Amino acid sequence: MHLRQLLSIVAIAVLGAPAGAQIRQQGTPIPQNGFTFAGLAWGVKANTVRTMLEGAGYVYERTDGEGDLVFRGTSVGYPAIVYAMMSDGRLVKTDVILLPPSTRVRAVYGAMKETLAAKYGAGESIEFFRSPYREGDGNEELALRADKAKMLTHWSRGEDELLMHIAPVSDSLVVSIAYESPGWSEESRARRERATKLF
Repeated sequence: MHLRQLLSIVAIAVLGAPAGAQIRQQGTPIPQNGFTFAGLAWGVKANTVRTMLEGAGYVYERTDGEGDLVFRGTSVGYPAIVYAMMSDGRLVKTDVILLPPSTRVRAVYGAMKETLAAKYGAGESIEFFRSPYREGDGNEELALRADKAKMLTHWSRGEDELLMHIAPVSDSLVVSIAYESPGWSEESRARRERATKLF
């Protein structure tokens, strides 16, 4: 069972409601006791997200069909895209995509792993290479692009989750850092249902 599914089951058993219901029922931001990007509390509205991220130097680009806000800027010296993902107009997930050159992506991943570990403690890491690739063979980037290698680290605190991994995007590699609230599991499920309802 996926950790997010387990957390949802625990939330229902303990609270008697879906994990994301707290955001919609109270209508106020949930105090942050887990993970945070740019100080954003779960449940804040789009105007607060925009004000805070623009104040941190990010440029608002657009709002997509799901109501998610997209920003561009620079993080740790590299171009970055930030997706503020919303549910009923309130923040439930933040994705930070770092865009270093592919030759630097593993170094950036390692540096961010240290940075996040210093703030949140050691996460659980899964890092491996599949044959014919191996660490140190000079083909690590090729292995990551070919899905023959994985580099990811996961943190969990309360019902919040933080996942960082190297992901192939087109012909490049990026470092993806996802901050997920308890409400994201329910919103993610709803989005999947909307996307597949015609099938």
